[in-house]
Amino acid sequence: MFVEERMYRLKIGTVPEYFRHYQSEGMQVQLRQAYLAKTHPLMETQETRIMKCAPFFVERLKTMLAAVK
Repeated sequence: MFVEERMYRLKIGTVPEYFRHYQSEGMQVQLRQAYLAKTHPLMETQETRIMKCAPFFVERLKTMLAAVK
C-alpha cells in the first residue's frame, strides 16, 4: 500500500480561509476541482511525497481510512 502525503505552505493570514474550504469541500472527491481552484491561490508552496506503508501499519491505515469515508 502506498500513501500520498501533501504539505502546504500557506500565505500569511490565509489559514482560517483554507480550513473553511477544507471543511466544506476538501474531503469530497466530486468537489476536488472547485476546492483546488479556491485554495490554490492561498498557497505559497506544495510538496507531495509518495511513501510505501510499513507492513505492520497497513491494517491500521485501512481502519483509519475507512473511518473517513
